[in-house]
Amino acid sequence: MAAHGRCLTLTQDRSFSVVFSQQFLEHLDIETEMIPLLREVHRVLRDDGVLHVSVPDYDRIFAAFCPDRGRDLCRRRALRFPQEKRRENRPDAQILNDLIYQHGEHQNMFTHEILDWCFSSVGFGAMTVLAEADIVARHPEIPERNDEEVAIYVSVRKRA
Repeated sequence: MAAHGRCLTLTQDRSFSVVFSQQFLEHLDIETEMIPLLREVHRVLRDDGVLHVSVPDYDRIFAAFCPDRGRDLCRRRALRFPQEKRRENRPDAQILNDLIYQHGEHQNMFTHEILDWCFSSVGFGAMTVLAEADIVARHPEIPERNDEEVAIYVSVRKRA
């Protein structure tokens, strides 16, 4: 069952065994939107339930940018999104800006440390780093994005 975050307030406690958030949390203000949403997810998860999350990875994006000022990162992005038109004479660094901030839609990028802090602050257990393929294998209904070069995939469990 798919549900929008705002619908969780209408959901009974301990209703789900798994919740998945794919490239969504970066659009929220951490303290005023994301933490309250994570509290609601924690509430609606059954004891020992799992939250899977994918978000942009600050460390990977900047590590990919640094060796060649983003040229290879831009080349790989063009392979993933061939429908995107590249403006003539546009610096690769501006493409990185677009990737990070999504024309003003992204409010955050994440590191493992930031995610762990957010999850633990609402009562989740230890965070486990996964590959996208691990999550998709367990839950084939989740669409594959093939974006591990710029994303973090993690799971956290609600403590019983």
